[in-house]
Amino acid sequence: MLKNESKINKTIKDFDIWQTRISITQKPIPFTPDPHFSDLDYQGPEKIRSFLFDPFGLNVESPFTYGLELTASTSLKWTFFARNFFEKEALKDGYAWLSNLKSKFIGLDGEVKAVLVPIQDFQKQHSLILSEIVLPSGEIRYRINILEKFVNLFYNKGESKVYLYLFWRRRTPDILNRQPDLYDLRIFIGYDIDGLTQNDITKLEGKIQDLFVDIENLHGDRARIIKGPSISWFDIATCRVFFRDKTYWSHSKEVLNFDFPENIPFPQLPILDDENISYNHINGEYIQKSFTTGKHIQNGVIKSTDQYIPLDYLPENMAIFGNPGTGKTTYLANSIKEIQQKTKKKVGILILGCEKEGQENYYDCDRIIRFLDRGFVVPYWTPGKNIKKSIQEMATYLCASMGLKNYVERIIFGVAIEIYDKYNGLPRDLNKFLILIRDYIIAHPYAKELQTNLLQALNHRIKVYEDSYLRYVFQLIQGPPKWLKQWLSGETIFLDIHLCDKFSKILIVNAIFQLIKAYMSDELDQKLKYIIVIDEAHSIFQKPDTLNPDDDEFIQKIQFKKVASKYFSESRAKGLCLIIADQTPTDLFRAVVSLPRIKIIFGLSTPYNKCVSENPNEQTLVRNLKKGFALVISGPTAEKYLVKTKELSKQHFKNKEYKNEQEQRYEENKDFILKNILDDETFLIFDDKRISCYAWNFLRKKYREFKDNNMIKSAYKLAYALNFYRINIVVSPIFKLYAKDSWNLFDYVDQIYEFSLKENISSLNEEIFIEFKNISEMHKDFMSGEGIKERLLFVQKVFDETFEEIRIVLNSYSVKENKEICPN
Repeated sequence: MLKNESKINKTIKDFDIWQTRISITQKPIPFTPDPHFSDLDYQGPEKIRSFLFDPFGLNVESPFTYGLELTASTSLKWTFFARNFFEKEALKDGYAWLSNLKSKFIGLDGEVKAVLVPIQDFQKQHSLILSEIVLPSGEIRYRINILEKFVNLFYNKGESKVYLYLFWRRRTPDILNRQPDLYDLRIFIGYDIDGLTQNDITKLEGKIQDLFVDIENLHGDRARIIKGPSISWFDIATCRVFFRDKTYWSHSKEVLNFDFPENIPFPQLPILDDENISYNHINGEYIQKSFTTGKHIQNGVIKSTDQYIPLDYLPENMAIFGNPGTGKTTYLANSIKEIQQKTKKKVGILILGCEKEGQENYYDCDRIIRFLDRGFVVPYWTPGKNIKKSIQEMATYLCASMGLKNYVERIIFGVAIEIYDKYNGLPRDLNKFLILIRDYIIAHPYAKELQTNLLQALNHRIKVYEDSYLRYVFQLIQGPPKWLKQWLSGETIFLDIHLCDKFSKILIVNAIFQLIKAYMSDELDQKLKYIIVIDEAHSIFQKPDTLNPDDDEFIQKIQFKKVASKYFSESRAKGLCLIIADQTPTDLFRAVVSLPRIKIIFGLSTPYNKCVSENPNEQTLVRNLKKGFALVISGPTAEKYLVKTKELSKQHFKNKEYKNEQEQRYEENKDFILKNILDDETFLIFDDKRISCYAWNFLRKKYREFKDNNMIKSAYKLAYALNFYRINIVVSPIFKLYAKDSWNLFDYVDQIYEFSLKENISSLNEEIFIEFKNISEMHKDFMSGEGIKERLLFVQKVFDETFEEIRIVLNSYSVKENKEICPN
């Protein structure tokens, strides 16, 4: 800081001159005068709030000069500045000044810079017009609100850029060496006339006159404007506006409203009244074992310190709530990334994409599996350590998922136990199992109306789940699916189920949880081992829309509510963290909202903000939170505070670009693949050992188009190519059909046989077909595969010959000669 301005002489332009600049980035909260203000209480509450003070202390010989620069155009800039001769001193003074301002103005924040004054630039500013507003001498009649008026007149009004400069210095002591609270004041206004017409200039000068027209003293003398004062732009920049040989009329704080007006377009952050936070425990080891919640917001100011929650508290479960676009998914993606880094990918992370497309792009995933991919396998039942208990839990979730009443749960359990005792396993196919349930109900009927309703509901579910792909998804296999093994070993798996219909989605989620539970054991230390993320949780955990107890949806939701509550209450014992994110928390099951002890609340509109607190002030605070700001409620650490969360990492865009490469290759090559298949149905075998899921789904879609348009030859060729690919690439040789995770041929046996009969292909006779069907039914219905391998080898050669004959027939097939309907 410059302590002796009197030693500055006329050669000042020969030195480097630095500006201390404080750019205000955040306005303070509104000020309410304290009714118990006492002038004698120097450090106590103030009657007024003003930045008209002397932060660097009074210098008897020459007081320090301070400046405020307001720049108004399409934006508004508010900058405090002062002169210095050294960069380091300029920065130090700036931080001291800003700290003093923040203590007086709660919620205020800004950025400090040291800027070298460019002397040469001021010598070229011919288009800048500078004028001085001279206040009348004596006592001012009304308090001056020139700052608020300047913002109203010139901010975002589409005219030239206008500058307002206010300079002040504290009055020197009187002859008794008493320190007065009076300030010398000078006000300047400038604007750029470059590009303005004469009419524009006249209009601008009229508004400048309006800025000070109502400023007068008790004698009626008005403020006036002096165009082209002796002060230069260089003097403005270097704060050389007060001179020793001149006398300036001094004013008190009460006369000038040197507070931040409400109309300045700067953000104003909220203040949490009952904040509870601790910094004492934060050290390097603690940070390494914790994840970041964000930058702490204290008294309306964003601090430079991050806040953390220990990773081992995550099994208490976490809920993230907020309106769309407030930052939930960004926060979730950043948190998952940080957890991956700090645990060195030793914690398995399973992300369920329930509602939106493309959510996998936010995460660094080891494996992405989409509904309709062949790797998407979720057995409807997995035997646990206690077979009877695992069957009972399966019966509970099946009943809940299908929206069946409680007594059906007992039926499912009883039938399943009977089947297991007889065959040492359950039917491999879920639909087969449901048909057995239906057969039991038919054989043991209830009252007529109840029986009719029950069979109608069950037949509807059977019809939904008879889809060949769903039957593949829910089929029983030996051992865990591949994706589950990878997750249990610490990998990050993304299961995309956003394309799944609502009837199957809840069943899939329930099956996932039951599958996971079967392969997880309770952890004594209850440390974090696994994470399951469910974004857009309302697609799974939403309350029923109806209260009709006989409605299928109501029954399904109420039944599933019990299952969901159990998931959240039992997860901690297994070291499992459930993270949910949603925008309508009051529409979710109560347990899903209340049981997670860690809550990250972004901006929530009414009535959803009522789930956060019963305190109206807190509800208002949450409703007004801007994007990226959140309220953190950490039950395990007994903390409650506000944070500014991180922006989305650039890695997100890299992930998106990388993960779309396969889809891009498919877009470029899909027509080429289709053309070659129609020319040669064995193309997939010899061209590529694996086609992507994008290409596979495209070819299946084209098959349906060919079939609907009665393009018989093309449809048969494509059906043959896909089946031939499955057999030779996915399940080759054919006896591997009994393997635990293969995509099998059984759903296509009838189609192949019918085509063979129609074309008189002799290789696949009825005897061989019946033998194969019997083997396939044994294998498909039950988990046991004993003796199947040898019997499959018996028919392998015959099927190889059959497919060769089918290929020959297809090549000679004529659309004109045959108008038969394509196979399903």
